[in-house]
Amino acid sequence: MSVSLEEGENGEESLRRMKIRCRLGLWLNDLSKKRNAEPLVDILGVLKHYAGGYVVVGALGTIGYVCVLKMFVDGLKQEPVMSSGISFILIVIATYLGNYFWTFQSSSHHFVVLPGFAGIALIGFVLNVAIMYLSVDVLGLWYLVGALMTVLVVTLSNFVLHVYWSFRILDVVKKDLEKRETSGASIGS
Repeated sequence: MSVSLEEGENGEESLRRMKIRCRLGLWLNDLSKKRNAEPLVDILGVLKHYAGGYVVVGALGTIGYVCVLKMFVDGLKQEPVMSSGISFILIVIATYLGNYFWTFQSSSHHFVVLPGFAGIALIGFVLNVAIMYLSVDVLGLWYLVGALMTVLVVTLSNFVLHVYWSFRILDVVKKDLEKRETSGASIGS
């Protein structure tokens, strides 16, 4: 096991810091069991696991959106608002498939997951327009600053909504933890 040292810290201080973190994790785990809730430490790990794939799919979706939008507006000389709508729909379909099959590896039927995903996409679209309006038209910020704020807010809110609503990842984790407890396997193994 390697222990990284922060500036001015010796090995004993680093080991003490790591032990405190472990105790905190175990305490949170015990506390959640007493409240009959999912162990918090495992859930945070699962969220981190899915976040990486979600960011990759989202980044590819964002790049795809810009490319498709530019193709319609600059290449095909179509009106920007209509082109944006078409691009949004195409990328929502692509990101749904990426998240369904790769990020969350869902086994739920599309008729169960897709309505939630579409609802979240609509929420994301509304948030996007509202944040852009507030940042550019109300606050007078440069449009790329507004775009950056929308990407950050919409990505985070959509991820949380997908975990809890469309893909119900925490339900899957809870079932997995229940299987481990009934089989006698330790949590975190």
